Amino acid sequence: MLEAWHHFSPRSNPGRRAHLLLRFLMISLEFPFAHTTPERSLSSLLESLNRQPASGKVRAVKPPRPHVLNGRPQWLAPAWLISVLLAACFGPPPPPVLTVLPSYGLTDSRGEPFGTEQLAGQVYVANFFFTRCTSVCPMLTNSMSRLQHRYRESGIGGVRMVSISVDGAHDTPDQLRAYAERHSIETESWSLLTGPRERVHPLVLEGFLLPLGDPQEDEQGVMDIAHAGRLVLVDRWGQVRGYYDGSTSGLDDIFERSQRVLEEKHRPPPRAS
Repeated sequence: MLEAWHHFSPRSNPGRRAHLLLRFLMISLEFPFAHTTPERSLSSLLESLNRQPASGKVRAVKPPRPHVLNGRPQWLAPAWLISVLLAACFGPPPPPVLTVLPSYGLTDSRGEPFGTEQLAGQVYVANFFFTRCTSVCPMLTNSMSRLQHRYRESGIGGVRMVSISVDGAHDTPDQLRAYAERHSIETESWSLLTGPRERVHPLVLEGFLLPLGDPQEDEQGVMDIAHAGRLVLVDRWGQVRGYYDGSTSGLDDIFERSQRVLEEKHRPPPRAS
């Protein structure tokens, strides 16, 4: 299974990748894949592909006899196998436009205005937090940090990180700077934003379409604000393109999808309601 992903990886040589994909589509019309397991199908495919010269010259291969079911030969590869290999070769499609954000203006950790105007033309990943949160916020910050590190290690510099506080009464720019220092946040490509409740709450509830509660204290005097633990992908036109969790699989998904959004040159239309 791993060898198949290696052959069709987007990082592999484009010419070799195209040749292998063509060979697969040709072979899929001849090989008896229709009633085999995924592992056996991929093994059969790899066995044939590995017999081809690395130069890319296609050598004729005599196909084995087709599998016969109920007296009828089964020639075609299953659709799921073609779909899997096409996705592995070309990557996932760009995610749809889910909603369009309103124009907003907040304040960053330097005390400077920051919002729609400063983010225009940039793809970014946003999340919501507050500095005295002890529940989900540390995990969200860690997920954002892992994602930022992955972009850097992959040489992808076009995605910005944005964390918006939902506790503007407490989270002043000084508090944001202290939080950034505690969590080793590089604020050159990761903006921590704050603002008054009358700006942040409508932005979260009506703009990002995420839930947000009011501040509440428990019996021990610990303050909490119920908010979504999601990472939000926003395109260069201020359109929400997806909501993701902070798990490893969620980070993998947003990492791949954000690259498709980065490749877009024209503004995609909103999804039909």
